[in-house]
Amino acid sequence: MKRFQHTISKFITSCFCFQVCRVADMAAVLSRVRNIFRTYPLTRGMASYAVIWPIGSLVQQSIQGRKEYDYGRVVRFSFYGCCFVAPTLYTWIKIAGMMFPGASLRHALYKVRFYILMQVNISAQKEIRAS
Repeated sequence: MKRFQHTISKFITSCFCFQVCRVADMAAVLSRVRNIFRTYPLTRGMASYAVIWPIGSLVQQSIQGRKEYDYGRVVRFSFYGCCFVAPTLYTWIKIAGMMFPGASLRHALYKVRFYILMQVNISAQKEIRAS
């Protein structure tokens, strides 16, 4: 019986040490990821949009009442969010920050107004080309 108790206590101790090591490793990994996000801010947006866009696709498919999810579409949304939307928004924010420096509400409204006017202009040009 003592041998069995010793084996059990050794097993529990090794599991606990393994858990502590795993937590320490995870903390190191999270620290490295945090440093990468600070050093390269675009990667934070890419990681966010690689998760947000496919979740949006899953929600859309659920609302449409599909019985089975189109996982190919979900992967395409992830790729699109990560590789197109995030870099585009990051670049737009950088350009808008240079054009309208400042962090007040007024400056934010200028940035939004300029963005909307730019989108209307692009849409109008597409319609002119189509006709």
